[in-house]
Amino acid sequence: MTPRLLLAALAPLAALASPLSFRVGPSGVDVSLGSTVTPSYSVVNCTGYTVDSVQETDSGIQAQLKLAGEACNAFGVTIPDLTLSVTYETSSRLHVHIYDTAEQQYQLPQSVLSRPSTSSTTASQSDFIFHYTNGSTPFAFWVEKRSTGSIVFDTRPANIPVYTEPLFAYETNASVTNTTAMPAHPLVFSNQYLQLSSALPENANVYGLGEYISGNFRRDPNSTVQPFFTLDIGDPVDSNLYGYHPIYVETRYDRAGNADSHGVFLLQTSGMDILLRPGVIQYRAIGGTFDFYFFSGDETPASGGAVTNSPLSVIEQYVQFVGLPQMPPLWGFGYHQCRWGYNNVSDTQFVIDSMRAANIPLETQWNDIDWMDAYRDFIPAPNRFAPSEYEAMIQGLHDNHQHYIPIIDGAVGVQIPNGTDVYDPWTSGTEQGIFIHNEDGSQYIGQVWPGYTSFPDWYNNQSQAWWTDAFRNFSQIISFDGIWEDMNEPSSFCVGSCGTGQNWSTLGAPDTSPTIVTGWPEGYDFTTYGTSGNMTVNGTSTYVPDATTNFKRSVDLTSATRSLAKRSDIVYQNVSQRFLETPPYAIHNAKGPLDVQTVAMNATTAFGAFYDVKNIWGHMSEVRTHNALLSLAPNNRPFLVARSTYAGSGKYTHHWLGDNYATWRYMAYSIQGILQFQIFGIPMVGADTCGFNQNTDEELCNRWMMMSAFTPFFRNHNTRGALPQEPFRWDSVADASRRAAAARYSILPYFYTYMAQASITGTPAMRAVFWEFPSPDQMLNDRQFMVGPSLLVTPVLEPNVTSVKGTFPGDGPWRDLWTHAPLNVTPNVNTSISAPLSEINVHIRPGSVILQYAEPAYTIYETQQSQYDIVVALDKNGTAAGTAYIDDGESQWPTPSKTISFTAGQGKLTITPGTGAYTIPNTVRQVSVLGVPNRPQALARGGSSNSTAFTYEPSIQRLNATLTDGDLNSGFTLAWE
Repeated sequence: MTPRLLLAALAPLAALASPLSFRVGPSGVDVSLGSTVTPSYSVVNCTGYTVDSVQETDSGIQAQLKLAGEACNAFGVTIPDLTLSVTYETSSRLHVHIYDTAEQQYQLPQSVLSRPSTSSTTASQSDFIFHYTNGSTPFAFWVEKRSTGSIVFDTRPANIPVYTEPLFAYETNASVTNTTAMPAHPLVFSNQYLQLSSALPENANVYGLGEYISGNFRRDPNSTVQPFFTLDIGDPVDSNLYGYHPIYVETRYDRAGNADSHGVFLLQTSGMDILLRPGVIQYRAIGGTFDFYFFSGDETPASGGAVTNSPLSVIEQYVQFVGLPQMPPLWGFGYHQCRWGYNNVSDTQFVIDSMRAANIPLETQWNDIDWMDAYRDFIPAPNRFAPSEYEAMIQGLHDNHQHYIPIIDGAVGVQIPNGTDVYDPWTSGTEQGIFIHNEDGSQYIGQVWPGYTSFPDWYNNQSQAWWTDAFRNFSQIISFDGIWEDMNEPSSFCVGSCGTGQNWSTLGAPDTSPTIVTGWPEGYDFTTYGTSGNMTVNGTSTYVPDATTNFKRSVDLTSATRSLAKRSDIVYQNVSQRFLETPPYAIHNAKGPLDVQTVAMNATTAFGAFYDVKNIWGHMSEVRTHNALLSLAPNNRPFLVARSTYAGSGKYTHHWLGDNYATWRYMAYSIQGILQFQIFGIPMVGADTCGFNQNTDEELCNRWMMMSAFTPFFRNHNTRGALPQEPFRWDSVADASRRAAAARYSILPYFYTYMAQASITGTPAMRAVFWEFPSPDQMLNDRQFMVGPSLLVTPVLEPNVTSVKGTFPGDGPWRDLWTHAPLNVTPNVNTSISAPLSEINVHIRPGSVILQYAEPAYTIYETQQSQYDIVVALDKNGTAAGTAYIDDGESQWPTPSKTISFTAGQGKLTITPGTGAYTIPNTVRQVSVLGVPNRPQALARGGSSNSTAFTYEPSIQRLNATLTDGDLNSGFTLAWE
């Protein structure tokens, strides 16, 4: 009997006992347990495993692990026979996989995340050394870094501290199943609970393990509880969010102050907790296997020489492993405007016109779910977004070289069986068997914005053609340029298949009333000064230092939601039986039970139980949407922005940071969000500028618009019912936005270069300061960030101030992006610098060369017609270097391109064109060399017979060379004496 037929035969049994779920492995369904099993809810008596047999080769180890004693059945049925597979895949990557020998536990197929083929690396060539215990001792392993001798991962219980007390007061209740106490550290491997611990240094510098919002970009080494379970939730602190990325990068310093980094990725899809307590990281998964990949970060230069190591190289190695990110089109770097609450074409057109009237660059206009008819994907509301009027608005944008993006939600509304309702995406999907089903074979019906909804089974390959057809039909209605994909965790507003057997018309009318919005940014006293959000009312400041914050999370993370009580009715009849809705171990899911706010765990897909694959549903939807967009415009880069992501999603989508809040602290949180997604391989990322939930005010929006101009994805978006926050609403915000957009569009060639590098090598485009300047003093700095290696951004992140503190590492001098004036501060010391309203501190790193557009314009297209300027910021040795990647900005990646190299030293700038088929149409207008100590006597230009005029400004030591036809295709030199 084939696995599919066997599952069909077992379906009636599953319907009779909903906790039962059968997993088919190579050996079929295992029903040989011998007797019933009740979970012990404790790992204290778990004995671990011993090594039974070993086969070693030059490239790895294969071993059998046998249960060392009696089964402890801590939070499930102990699996007695395991396999250990160790492979030295490359010199910098080690693969350690511990899995059940029968292979009945879920493992992610290559079709979802394609793992690169391994090289012929031998153990002696690897940057890692794998050690393990043998004999009668319980199995443990540790991974050593060959270059440093440090142990980067160590599962030996003797080296790991135990904690008998939990982190939280509510856990003292003996009935809690997910206590953060760590009374013992055996390897635990059962059908619904896997546990593994590793020793960490004291105050470990660990980054990643997300998606998350926390007190700092660095994870708290003493009390982090990070759940992994994709969830539709309004950006709470210290919780699971939309994405699933169990990768961390750790940086250690030796006594001499030298930094060394490595990365650890657990390939998992199950719900999971990862805990950090002093000296330990612990993994607790409710399914799957322990499939670890270690990245050394060590790199040998192509030209030979000493091995180098940095967090950047660790991230490169990880991103190259999961898949290099999609390169956005150049227009995607423009300013985007949206809100939930543009109720019709007129509302949307008003924003487009108002932005133009205020001369605030608008590259792309968006619409939230308001555009849909009854919130159904692909169907415009006929009375509010009549197709002809809707398309005319979009064509007006296109005529002005602007763009348009609508939202698409993950769930598909059902067709109401009243004889008149017609909705082809649902009927065709039903006919083709595209949607997720219940265990009894009926279609799973949840509830989202359209009312009752079905959920595409993205794991079914037939879903691709169906989804592509839906987009092709949609493209005949409106001419969209990209897609915004939301609610793809997936989200459902009811528990279970609430629409099965119901009258589907009862939820057919969605709620269109405005959201009630409360709360303001810290310091804004709305009780006295009203709801304008203005900084001043009748000449009086609306800021009150002791005003009530009114900050609220969107979810109450109390013990009631973060823990579940032990259940006496969990009794296993066989090892393949699983309790899917309420597994014995309760991960610290922000919504508590796993079925809340999402599809039920016992729903069925082409990949098996939803329990195993829920966390890749969003990723799979992005694969399908990316492919659909590519099929519609095969010569152009698809532009997709989505919410729920997984390892490797960057190949298909970009990301925004979800439903944040209009508060100063959330503006600061967005920095850590942008940096963590550089680790995850999704560099095109940004926050809802000025905040999504609650009301913003003039000052916050002013500062936030300027900061977001230096992040990859630049969009203003907020919720319905809140104060309008488009940048033209306040004069000061309009001024700040014009200045910020002009600066952003000016540096686009530089910004684009490092986003391209992210897509070519995996190197992060946005960088934490310590990634460029490793120092123990910088490990907690997430209030500054870098764009590429050369621009340091120091935003104002608090109200009612005209200065900001920042650290400026290196030898200096850093120079202001706008004026080029040197910054006179003591290097590496936290220093207060001026920051008036409508200004943001962005500084050029000494030793940098930046290619810019000479005349930033209203749109990216118009800006592209500009000539280039080159800014050379000499360091104290009189040298500088940089690169510029240039292509047409839209052709499908990879596309013909040219990479230019800039080197300066000994009074000479050399511009060298690299190889590449692309011909650069723009010429260089001006070269500014900063840090020239004296006025040159002459300026000579090579590669051209034209004379070169120049000016010199001694106050800032700036040499300005005026060119008429600086050709980057052939290159040239400038020499000053």
